[in-house]
Amino acid sequence: MPVTAWTPIWLAQADLENGLSVATIAACFDDGSGVLNTTAILACIADAELEVMSYLGDYGPPPFTTQQLAVLGGDPFLAACALDFAKYFVFDRHPEYVRSNGKDQQDRWDRATAKMTRVLDSRQRPPVVPVTPSNVGGATVDGGPRIYVPGPNGQYNGGDYLVAETDPFAELRRMRGRVRQT
Repeated sequence: MPVTAWTPIWLAQADLENGLSVATIAACFDDGSGVLNTTAILACIADAELEVMSYLGDYGPPPFTTQQLAVLGGDPFLAACALDFAKYFVFDRHPEYVRSNGKDQQDRWDRATAKMTRVLDSRQRPPVVPVTPSNVGGATVDGGPRIYVPGPNGQYNGGDYLVAETDPFAELRRMRGRVRQT
């Protein structure tokens, strides 16, 4: 997919500037003309968002539908993961930053992948508060005074419910006549 056709899902240039700094973004995306290369910024955002999307196999293989993107686009945890990956990709644009901050660059990647794994494992999701439906807890009206109701095939379901196979006194009650024989 050409970068110019990419529509950002989670990130914008302002997110990169807030996540790193305006000076860092200017240093990484100003190609000497004094103007930021917005195509390169969009490419960095696209790389980061595609990295996040590559982890989302449970939603089906990309490309995602418009409905799926609407749901996923509102997830603040996925947006934070995309920003972490974008921070990594920003510095890949200039190898001199990677040479001087090599360990930091590896730490950025490790942090981004670890966070993405935690999010997918649901260890970093907000708790879902169950909402009690409006019909729970109300009065329940019985259909009548009967406890035992004949089944649709005419079979009586009352049976000999007091006599259980494991009841040691069942035979004594039978002999005294207290339990109805069927």
